[in-house]
Amino acid sequence: MMTDFLIYDLKVGVLIAVCYLFFRLLIERETLHRLSRVVLLASLVLSFVLPLCIITFHQTVWIKAPKMTTEAVATPAVVAYDGIGEVVGSVNLVDIIGVVLLAGILIRLIVLALSYLKLHRLLSAGDRRLLDDGTPLCIIDAPIAPFSWWDTIVVNRDDYHSSDYPTLLIHERSHIRLHHSWDVVFVEVLTALQWFNPVVWLLSRDLRTIHEYEADEAVLSQGVSMAQYVSLLACKATGMRPQALVNGINNRNLKKRIHMMTKRKSSRCAWLKALYIIPIAALSLAMTAKTVTDYRTLPVSDEADRTLPVSALEADSTPPVSAVKASEKPIVESCIESPEVKPALPTRTQVVSAQRIPEDSIVESPSVKPVYPGGEAEMLRFWGRNAKYPVKAAEYGVYGCIIVQFVVEKDGSITHITTEKSGTDVGKMVVSSIKRPDRGENEDLPDTDEEKKLIEAQKEGWKALMDESCRVVKLMPKWAPGKLDGKAVRTRVRFPLTFKLQ
Repeated sequence: MMTDFLIYDLKVGVLIAVCYLFFRLLIERETLHRLSRVVLLASLVLSFVLPLCIITFHQTVWIKAPKMTTEAVATPAVVAYDGIGEVVGSVNLVDIIGVVLLAGILIRLIVLALSYLKLHRLLSAGDRRLLDDGTPLCIIDAPIAPFSWWDTIVVNRDDYHSSDYPTLLIHERSHIRLHHSWDVVFVEVLTALQWFNPVVWLLSRDLRTIHEYEADEAVLSQGVSMAQYVSLLACKATGMRPQALVNGINNRNLKKRIHMMTKRKSSRCAWLKALYIIPIAALSLAMTAKTVTDYRTLPVSDEADRTLPVSALEADSTPPVSAVKASEKPIVESCIESPEVKPALPTRTQVVSAQRIPEDSIVESPSVKPVYPGGEAEMLRFWGRNAKYPVKAAEYGVYGCIIVQFVVEKDGSITHITTEKSGTDVGKMVVSSIKRPDRGENEDLPDTDEEKKLIEAQKEGWKALMDESCRVVKLMPKWAPGKLDGKAVRTRVRFPLTFKLQ
């Protein structure tokens, strides 16, 4: 889950950087301020949405009906011991990066919340009035530059009595009329999600500059002298900076604003440059598209070709399993013959159709295998997070492969959990580690008290490994059940879990 979030956040950051690069190259110098504003906001929205839009192509592959064969079911999972009874890799680099990322997001949101509380206290202490057009006006005593917040204009008492007051009202009313506060809050929240990305901070700064371009344009359109207005901006640029969440007349990019006011108007055809977003979106969708293969079973005419390996045991029985050598590849045993098998149930030599399978039977090789939520890679990560190397096994020096076997029910739940040791006999493994000068290396040793204690100790260690394997299996979430001819069936799953000492 954390890996998916980090990958998504990385994709968002790359898209923001690409869109912003083209904005700086093509549109930044144009005087179409409304277009620039829309392009920046659209770039942010698309950057967060496009990674979630995955185009899926389906292709159907027809396969023959499954027969009684053996096949691999899972890649061995490895649990390593680091010497202190914990699993190596349970806290990996991905988890650390994820925690740092989430902590940064939380801190940034807390800073925004504190800024809002500070602004609320400032407005609450001001002298509130209504202008002729119904716009709320808040007069404060603090020496702060004029700004607007949603539908409220805030000025200090000195500006309220100055001759520049009408010009200041025009400027702040344009911020309110153009709904710039919506942009600021929206961008600040998205900036919290991408706080580590310097490009998103540059984009936020440019958007605020565009807001000032629009307000400057509105002031000059009202007949205000450019020289008088520039003088006012220069005067207010030295004042106290307003709150982070508001649109204020104070702006650090005063030189750029003056240059934009004196610049020749752009051609109407300049908006065509904004179409660069289309190929970027198309390329993003193409890179995230994926192909899903749907496997279908070919219809067969011969009854014998529809042979299905079905367990001949009842739901509450557990079949005996043969020992698997450590060098062997993990397999799914299609059917285990047992003296407990009832003759009335299908055996490995019988021909059984999907419609004739008893409700409580276990299908060993379904047409659709059961799947752990998120796939095999996620299952291995689950083992890494939850499995702990038993201290008793580590003390006795026990390591090796445990074969885990269980049944995935029709609803995805896990039942009939069994484990077995895969490897050399415990007694021989222990005895071979004892050096006796009076006997040859390959000579059988008598059962001394020391050897018996070591054998019992290693048996306890292996039991601890098997108990730990069972414990982790019980923690697993529900699987996607196996299916036969589109119908959910009970399926046996078997895979090795390797414990290592480092």
